[in-house]
Amino acid sequence: MNSTNNSGVTPRLVFYEDLDTPLQACRQDSESVSCLIANINGAVTGCLLPAVMVVGLLGNSLVAYLTLCRVKPLTKQNCFYGCIAVVDGVTLVVQGVLNGFLNKGLPWLSNGRFGLVMINVSDLGCKVRERPVRLRLTVA
Repeated sequence: MNSTNNSGVTPRLVFYEDLDTPLQACRQDSESVSCLIANINGAVTGCLLPAVMVVGLLGNSLVAYLTLCRVKPLTKQNCFYGCIAVVDGVTLVVQGVLNGFLNKGLPWLSNGRFGLVMINVSDLGCKVRERPVRLRLTVA
């Protein structure tokens, strides 16, 4: 898919046409390196990533609650730690769910039947998708 953006430059977009594309390497040759990489990527994002996200969200929620609600007086340092925990939780959800689990893990778990393919065809789409990462890096 090639389209011209506002600057007149034709970007080279590389994306999967459908959710089944990474798994096609395994159907053609189950001993290939592409199949091995697709299986490792799918297993990590489909099984390990949700567990890491749950533990991370619980930990960030606990830190945010304790530093912002329970600790008195609310100092600048406690407010800073609480805000970092909140932003890290938002980053975990956006990057973990949208970019990890729905794009790579769910298609692997469902054998290519379910998932979400996010294609950034505009500058706005790219900025919206990458904003939580930049926000987290700015706060930290």
